[in-house]
Amino acid sequence: MAAPERPPRRRSASQRVLLGVNGLVVASCLLLVGVGGYFFNRFGDITTIDLGGHLADRGDEKATDRPLNFLIVGNDSREFASDTEDADAFGDSGCNCTDTMIIVRIDPTTNTASMLSLPRDLYVPISGTTGSQRLNVAIQGGPERLIDTIYDQFGIPIDHYVAVDFQAFRDVVNAIGGVTIYLASPVRDWDYSTRSNPTGLDISDTGCVTLDGDTALAYVRSRYFQQKIDGEWKSDLTSDLGRIQRQQDFVRTVLEQVSGSSLLSLTGINKLVNVAIDNVTVDSGLGKDEILALAKQFRSLGADALQSYSLPVVNDNVGGASVLRLDSSRQGETEDIFNVFRGFYDEPPTVEPSAVTVRVLNGTGRSGEAGTASSALSQIGFSVSSIGDGTRSTRTTIRYAPGQEDKAQLLASYLEGGAAVVLDPSLVGVDVVLTTGTDFTRVVVPGSSDAATTTVTEATTSTTAPPATEPADEC
Repeated sequence: MAAPERPPRRRSASQRVLLGVNGLVVASCLLLVGVGGYFFNRFGDITTIDLGGHLADRGDEKATDRPLNFLIVGNDSREFASDTEDADAFGDSGCNCTDTMIIVRIDPTTNTASMLSLPRDLYVPISGTTGSQRLNVAIQGGPERLIDTIYDQFGIPIDHYVAVDFQAFRDVVNAIGGVTIYLASPVRDWDYSTRSNPTGLDISDTGCVTLDGDTALAYVRSRYFQQKIDGEWKSDLTSDLGRIQRQQDFVRTVLEQVSGSSLLSLTGINKLVNVAIDNVTVDSGLGKDEILALAKQFRSLGADALQSYSLPVVNDNVGGASVLRLDSSRQGETEDIFNVFRGFYDEPPTVEPSAVTVRVLNGTGRSGEAGTASSALSQIGFSVSSIGDGTRSTRTTIRYAPGQEDKAQLLASYLEGGAAVVLDPSLVGVDVVLTTGTDFTRVVVPGSSDAATTTVTEATTSTTAPPATEPADEC
């Protein structure tokens, strides 16, 4: 892959920063409480690391005036475990590797954030070595090597680094009183090869279920995830990719829950800060004033402004070990995702609705939804080619033809709650295809409280949708 010209590297500074702990979940919570003055009083207690010239150097440009890429990693250390039983619940750790790797791009100019989960088993050349390995092995050469590998292989510069462990995640979930998710069926983690439950995940309750720290950690880490459907346990065959999707959905749920709660009392803030002090290592590149500005921006984001991405990959085998590789047949889609985090799409789309041809599909089973949504889009000026029924989905999705991402982004801006935006090289005859998910509510004009249409509250439940007396698939 031809990467763009490498930007200059950032030199280290002496200031301390508290950005987040254990993945984006903890970073989200801490940035959401970061507007409080108490948040900064204990900066000097946070462990920092000097990454020298390995972080991007943006010159004299202020960090609060431009998008920033944060690399958030969760290591697989079990040192926090209080006993053997506790350690066993989180599985064996074969190396000092990273269990979770997420790049988060926060854009203060558009008040949006993007999240890219990097599969731990992605097989790539490791910078500073002569061979290839799973991506999560790069951390054995220090965070510098992981940052360099991400840049050298994907062309994505990293501005700041946050490293956390399992304990941070567990403590944060407990500090905010647990996280409530919707489960349509019982779930468990079950490895048929060893006939064991590696993480201890085993939830028989359904509907809106509140997870404590241990259970939440097992839920997002499960690699042998199963659901009990019609009395039979069925496995998620996507393994690492399914786990990435659960992590992304969990982050969105945390954002929704924390931003709308009264958690942020002095006691709650103190608990979160204590978690950070005990469990976080960060780079030393940001000052308090910049963190405060970012915290204010992040607090106003909300879950709807968080766009998540997953890389298209294929399974492979190297020396008898299962690995993942980037799907060469979907290189265009991969480049589009990387370009988001390279900053190629920082400018807002300039295309007009009249230039967009869209097909609208009902992915919920709610009667008349596609017709009502298409009517609203037509009022705005979009050219609707056809409507119909689509694959059932919880997340509203916009698929776009090659070269039509600006049109997809424009369409997403007219949907309350946004949508997942995905490249589909197979599209012919239309620019974009909108498939409504159960999270879809209405078509709106950006910046206006007036809805062009409301499609959920007036919709009639079809025979294939859950009865009205059953809970919706969100809490």
